[in-house]
Amino acid sequence: MTTRLAPLATALAVAAALLLGGCSMLPNPTELLGGGSSRDDSSSSDNSSDDVEENPFLDHDLPDGFPSDVPLPDLDIYFSLAVSDDSWGITYKADDLEDDFADIVDQYEDDGWETQMNNSSSDGSLGVFTKDDYTVQVLGVADSETDFDGPGFTFTVVRTT
Repeated sequence: MTTRLAPLATALAVAAALLLGGCSMLPNPTELLGGGSSRDDSSSSDNSSDDVEENPFLDHDLPDGFPSDVPLPDLDIYFSLAVSDDSWGITYKADDLEDDFADIVDQYEDDGWETQMNNSSSDGSLGVFTKDDYTVQVLGVADSETDFDGPGFTFTVVRTT
């Protein structure tokens, strides 16, 4: 059982860091290209959303190699990342944290996934689902924790075998 928990623990840590940290773990694209900081130090506004939008490591649609048999919500993708050949992360903008999370849980259960965890409140949600060779962790956060206006969800998908 410990071998099944290791990928899940890694997925949870990566998802939480990416969503709650505004992807600060990922390099700034202008620094990679030698252009210095893309932030205007004379401005007091936070441009972290602009940095995410311009980051060459992030996509704004399904990541390469994403498994087609993993259910996904009908929400707008904020960004996505293929972490490896066996793990992917997708962050969605949500309409209503609690209602959207309930729809996600229903979607997974209706598709035959086993619910390992299902916790939700107005402040956040956490769901973990398993089926065959995949574990999916869904982390929902309220408006105040995201780089965009409104609630959001991060899906971390890990192929476990």
